[in-house]
Amino acid sequence: MSSSHINICVYSSEVELGRFHASEVRLPGYGGQMGVFYDHTDMGGALSVGIVEFLDQTDRSASKMNRRYFVRGGFFEMKNNTLTLLVNVWEPADEVDVGRAEKSKLRALNRLESAHQQVQVNTSRALDALKRAEVRLSLCENRKQA
Repeated sequence: MSSSHINICVYSSEVELGRFHASEVRLPGYGGQMGVFYDHTDMGGALSVGIVEFLDQTDRSASKMNRRYFVRGGFFEMKNNTLTLLVNVWEPADEVDVGRAEKSKLRALNRLESAHQQVQVNTSRALDALKRAEVRLSLCENRKQA
């Protein structure tokens, strides 16, 4: 492994979730997807619901992002080639439960439909649930194609 890699440290509020080395990382921010490379300027910010993906430094043959995780918000800090992630949910692509995600999507769509019928529904919560389900399903679709 060359010395030109990013150290990635992932934490939840309770425990360390993993340590990785990568040549490139993509993060979901509230303004869109962000890319981080070796020697990136120091920065930090909030993570939105989305997919964190990175090139594993040890896999030189990979032409695409080869590690993918569902993340449900949190914060990141990039400093001195170390990317620290404090996440609410960190779920590897191969552990996403497709059936559960599909049921969550259907439930959210039903809630949103109820909102059109003047039934008291928290539309914001339903939209958040829908987004989480769709991101998880997207992650699963990409997993099948890989």
